Amino acid sequence: MPASQRWHLMCGLTTHGAWSKADFEVVHAGAGDTIFGQYGAVRMSEETYESTLAQLLAAGLGGRHEAHIERSLWLKLAANAAINPLTALLEKNNGCILEEEQISRCKEICKEVAAVAAASWHQQGFASLCPSAAEMEDFALDTARRTSPNRSSMLQDVLAERPTEIDYLNGWLVTKARTFGLEVAENAQLTALIKEKERRFLEPKAADAGKEVSDSNAPVVLKSAVGRRQLGKAAFSTQLVGRFTMAPKEIIKKIGEDGFDMEEFKAQVYKEGCKKLHIVDVYTAWCGPCLSIVPTFKNLQMNIDYFEDRCTITQAERTCLPEFEERFPETSKPRFLFYKEGEEVMQIEGLKAPEILKFIEENLPAIETEE
Repeated sequence: MPASQRWHLMCGLTTHGAWSKADFEVVHAGAGDTIFGQYGAVRMSEETYESTLAQLLAAGLGGRHEAHIERSLWLKLAANAAINPLTALLEKNNGCILEEEQISRCKEICKEVAAVAAASWHQQGFASLCPSAAEMEDFALDTARRTSPNRSSMLQDVLAERPTEIDYLNGWLVTKARTFGLEVAENAQLTALIKEKERRFLEPKAADAGKEVSDSNAPVVLKSAVGRRQLGKAAFSTQLVGRFTMAPKEIIKKIGEDGFDMEEFKAQVYKEGCKKLHIVDVYTAWCGPCLSIVPTFKNLQMNIDYFEDRCTITQAERTCLPEFEERFPETSKPRFLFYKEGEEVMQIEGLKAPEILKFIEENLPAIETEE
């Protein structure tokens, strides 16, 4: 293909804050910075790049050229990966990131982003210096400070009950991390929490859009293209499989749901001489139970013989039991408590899947057989 007909990539990013008030009416809510640059192997000629940049600046977009835009792209990614999902979960403006609890989470998120960035730098051989976790954290907090009264785009999507960009932020980081053999537990948890929040308003909308089942063996038909798009491929597949296959017994119970109350929980966990392993996920109400570990538990159920007869899993909000409320402060980190024979035998703070799996493997009771 002649060079004049090839597609070229010119990167740009902005930290300006804006939101749509109505059709063709945009509110400029916070001043920021706009930069342009060239990235990777697909580059314009310098002449084309300079000409395009001049046209953008002449149009009143402002901004400047940056020789190593990859640094700014990763800094912006870190800021969005921290600010967007946290504000969407809390349903608060950007300034909430400056609260002590959220600063701690922001730090963990940026550490994970920095690890993925460092692996990318090594892979692509960038000439610039990879941003550190501290630089990413400083940039994220500074962005939150400068845009404190603003609503993040993800929060706006949640409030408007629209699909969010989580798959392109934290979800992308989780996928990218896997290619490098890295674990990014904080980003994985945020992705799962936002996906669950989405599910609560998208699935009812998809249902309202219209489903048609002609008989018990027919496939599910979503009449509306909007319904199909909102439900999403993963949720649609899950619903389809769940409708026509025998699902395994639900192993995870939440106190206060489906008739499972506090008295039944206490009788189950504190029963003397009970050989079962009881796992309790203690969570804070505004954050919700740990969804990232659920697939791990489901996988154990599918692959370990009689798992549900040897183990129970309960989700408990920290204020439901006075001893939990007294022991555990409000935090976004889950706490997993393990009980055997009526006694607490182990506590694991945070989503530490390898440690959790190891403890389950070592403490799962043997299968009881009849003599």
